Amino acid sequence: MRWPFSSKSYVFNYPVTGDATGGMGYFAAFAITLFVAQCVNFPMQRNITFHSKGNVWYQILWYIIAFGLITITCSFLMGVYVPLCRQWFPPALYNILITVINGGVQMIIYFPIYKIIFPEKK
Repeated sequence: MRWPFSSKSYVFNYPVTGDATGGMGYFAAFAITLFVAQCVNFPMQRNITFHSKGNVWYQILWYIIAFGLITITCSFLMGVYVPLCRQWFPPALYNILITVINGGVQMIIYFPIYKIIFPEKK
């Protein structure tokens, strides 16, 4: 079992498929694509979802901080539920399950934080 705080955690040794991990190179590729996605996501969340007209620089700062902390937190949490899913389910199913669980965990964490970062226009 991989412990969230061990040197073999999923924070910097991100899983590729099955038991294979991609190491720091795969984590960097993951982080870069996630960052680019957030560059698109930020204005959409700010303007469309939350209709916020707050200070954009303040919101960008807190958005970046939240993005970094949530990404690392979700990677730590993967160290808890990935081994359990791997133990109980076949690889084809647990890879799908991990994606669904990770997306759900991020949604639950992100939404309340976005409500704070992007206060609605009054």
